[in-house]
This record gives sequence, structure tokens and C-alpha cells, in this order.
Amino acid sequence: IQAVRPGMQVFEVSSKTGAGMDEWLEFLQSHFTANTKSNHFEISKIAD
Repeated sequence: IQAVRPGMQVFEVSSKTGAGMDEWLEFLQSHFTANTKSNHFEISKIAD
């Protein structure tokens, strides 16, 4: 990935354990909020 897009943020996530999901969801929320005029959408954390 770094060879194609230097500086690209990479998230390691696990669908089995959920590891890394909080950081990924926070990233998505911050970029979604920054790129929209409305804050009506909220990404919710999936409960175990």
C-alpha cells in the first residue's frame, strides 16, 4: 500500500475478535463528519 499511496493510513482489523474496529470507526466518523454538511448520521459501535 505504501508503495502506491505513501502516507496512507492502514488499519488492522479483525472480524473475529473486533480488534481495531474502534479506531477504524473513529476514522470513518471523523472523515464523514468533515465531508458532510449534516451530522445526522452516526456510526455506532457494534456490541459484542
